[in-house]
Amino acid sequence: MHPLRTCIAGDIICEFLPPRRGNNTRAIVLCDGMPSVPSKRGVLEYWAKRGWWVFHPRYRGTWESGGKFLDHDPTEDIRDVVRAIRTDTLVNAYDGSAITPQSTHVSVIGSSFGGTVALLSSLCPEVDRVVAFSPVIDWAREYENPVEPLSWMKSFLAQGFGEAYRFHESDFDRLGRDRNFCNPISVCDRVDPKKLCIIYAKDDMIVSVPAIESFVTQIGCRSMVRSRGGHFSVSRSTTFFFGRAIRQFLR
Repeated sequence: MHPLRTCIAGDIICEFLPPRRGNNTRAIVLCDGMPSVPSKRGVLEYWAKRGWWVFHPRYRGTWESGGKFLDHDPTEDIRDVVRAIRTDTLVNAYDGSAITPQSTHVSVIGSSFGGTVALLSSLCPEVDRVVAFSPVIDWAREYENPVEPLSWMKSFLAQGFGEAYRFHESDFDRLGRDRNFCNPISVCDRVDPKKLCIIYAKDDMIVSVPAIESFVTQIGCRSMVRSRGGHFSVSRSTTFFFGRAIRQFLR
């Protein structure tokens, strides 16, 4: 299956696939990590074959989408996508045809930075379920990360990805310095634990595992933990164990 394309809310480019069987009203939105090459065809096909609409947007200010990255909370981009696939008519960029998913049950799956965005999107009333792989819980803890500190990440994005990530340094620096900016630790008292499942491995060196464990305990959400596996990506949602468990959770 070749992914289709559409533009949402004026400047968010989004690849998507309709469900292979029936006119299902369930949908999944995939949230990328940072950085991440927007190539999720296998994940799109996996979920489409199992009966979901699947959408893979590019955050504003990244890749093909317009705007500036991190001049706003990227969760706003995901909310715009969720609202569009619930109520709007989308235009297939390839042939101009109109497509109306009219999804009544929308879930969000993300990993790493995308796991953070997915987790925060659970605050949106239109989002029914969220699966967050290896999310950043508290950006302040990532300053001293020995593998990928925020200072290194900012330089790597600029030098390694160029215009694929378009941001001002002052906006990027809000991560970790502004406790209320794109930071799950600041919304512990507002998260609905019934919506959320967090998946992580204890040997993850990229994000703070103690922060994840503390967050899970504090809010009392569902979690799946592995002793080994490192830093999980969204592609893990297509493996036998995680795929089956996630399908049960989303339903």
